Amino acid sequence: MVWMDDAAAIDALLALPAPGFEAALNDRSAGVLGHLRQATHLTAWPIVSQIADRFAGPRTALIAEAAHVLPPSARRA
Repeated sequence: MVWMDDAAAIDALLALPAPGFEAALNDRSAGVLGHLRQATHLTAWPIVSQIADRFAGPRTALIAEAAHVLPPSARRA
C-alpha cells in the first residue's frame, strides 16, 4: 500500500506506535478493503514531481499513464 501525504503528516504517521498507525490507516481507508493491519516495517520515500519538456517527438508520443511520472490519483490539487 502507498500512502501519499505531505512530509509532516508522514513523519507523524511514522512516529505512531503500531496500534495508532493501524487506527489512522483504517480511518483513512474508510473500510473499503475491510479492516487493515500493519504487516511490515514502515518506510518512506520522498515523492518528486516532474514535468516533461515535450510529450512528443519524431515517431514517439507519451500518452495516458506513460505520460505521468506519478499517476493522477497521487497528485495534489
